[in-house]
Amino acid sequence: MIIFAPKLIIVMEEEKKHRGRPKGENSHSMNYKMALDLWNALLPLKGQFNRNQYINDALREKMKKDGYIE
Repeated sequence: MIIFAPKLIIVMEEEKKHRGRPKGENSHSMNYKMALDLWNALLPLKGQFNRNQYINDALREKMKKDGYIE
C-alpha cells in the first residue's frame, strides 16, 4: 500500500498470505519413482483410500520386519 502525502511517500509492506496447508511436523516430502507395475496396481484405486497412507503403512511394516524400527 502506498500513501501519498505532501513531500512524503510512505510505503507499507502488506502481510504475505500463506497458501495451502501448514507444513506437517511429522511428515517430510521426498521424490520417489515408483515401479510401473506398482503404479498400475494403485492407479485404479484412486479415491477408494489414502494411497500415501497405504504406502507409509506398507513401508513401516517392512521396516519393522527387517529390524530398522521397533
